[in-house]
Amino acid sequence: MQILEQVGIRIHHREILGLLVKNNIRVNGKTAFFTRDQIMAGVAKAPQKFILYARNPKYDLNIGGDNVECGAGYGCPAIIEPDGKRRNARFEDYINFFKLVHQCEHFKLNGGILV
Repeated sequence: MQILEQVGIRIHHREILGLLVKNNIRVNGKTAFFTRDQIMAGVAKAPQKFILYARNPKYDLNIGGDNVECGAGYGCPAIIEPDGKRRNARFEDYINFFKLVHQCEHFKLNGGILV
């Protein structure tokens, strides 16, 4: 909240900046500043649950309510090799992580930036 209130978020789209000003969000140049009340009012508009539709309806996911779904972590920048050496993640690592996520029965959602 402190970042949103004090540092703000730089936005480069003129129309979005105009919408923010129209909705009483403080804008200075290309930086928008949000109060705690503004953020919480936005969060309150989010539905308690929703359906994430798949191409095949058999794989649709019900998100929220009492239902919990797991997804893979997001964006591992480095890999630690078996010998303990650290290196930057590579595309082959992405493929390997993607295969692991795809095979795990607990993950019904895959994709994204795994490394």
